[in-house]
Amino acid sequence: MTFEKIILLLGKRLKTRRIYEIPPDGRVITLQQEYENQCAADPDTQRNQPVYHPRQKRITCSDMCINGPGAHAELCAQWGIIPPADYLKFCALFSEYIIAGRMPIRILCAQEIRDDDGIRDAWDVPKSERRRLLYFARVVEEPAHFAFRWNDDCSKVDIVYSWDYGDIGEPILLGEDGNRFVSDLSFTAWLQRMLETDCHPLFTSRKIPSSSGWIRQHRAPWNAVQ
Repeated sequence: MTFEKIILLLGKRLKTRRIYEIPPDGRVITLQQEYENQCAADPDTQRNQPVYHPRQKRITCSDMCINGPGAHAELCAQWGIIPPADYLKFCALFSEYIIAGRMPIRILCAQEIRDDDGIRDAWDVPKSERRRLLYFARVVEEPAHFAFRWNDDCSKVDIVYSWDYGDIGEPILLGEDGNRFVSDLSFTAWLQRMLETDCHPLFTSRKIPSSSGWIRQHRAPWNAVQ
C-alpha cells in the first residue's frame, strides 16, 4: 500500500466511530485523559470524544489526531538526524496521533520525543555520541516503544520495538543482538500493519524480545466489536 493510500485510510478512521470491548483495568479512563489533553490543543478533536458504556463495558471512539505540521523536522535537524521521508510527510499532516486500536498507539509529537530523551540519559550515553535511535511512538499506559534505528553509517533505517522495564536501551538495541528487536522495515509498512491489525500484534511474531530472551505477547485488552 502506498503512503498516499494509507493517509486516506487514516482519514476514514478519524471519521469512523467504532465500538470496543474494554478491560476492567481503567484503561478507558486513560483514553479519556488523552482526549482531554488533545482537546486543549485542537478543538477539532472534540468530535472524537470517547463515549463509555459502563453496563456493557464498552467504549465508542475513533482515532484521535492533532493536525500538523509538527516540529519533528526541526527537532531532527537539531539532533543531526535525517528522518525517513514518509515519516516527515506524516508529521507535516499530523503533529500527533492516537490509533485507538486493541492496543492504543500514540504517535508522538516533537516535544514528547524530546521529553522521552531521558531513555538515552538513563543509559549514560554520551551526548556527543551520534544518535542512531529516535523513539517516535509508544503504547498508551505501557512501557513499550517503537523507534527508528539507523545502522553504523546511517545509510539504512528500520524500526525496532521494545517492551522496556528499564533493561533495554541503546547498548542492546544497537548491539550485536539488536536485530531481534526489528519490527518493520519502514514507517509506511509499520503504519499499514498497525491499521490493518488494529494495533495487535505489536510485534511481528507471537513472542516479543526482551533483554534476556523472548516473552509471549500480551493479549490485546481491547476488541473491536463493531
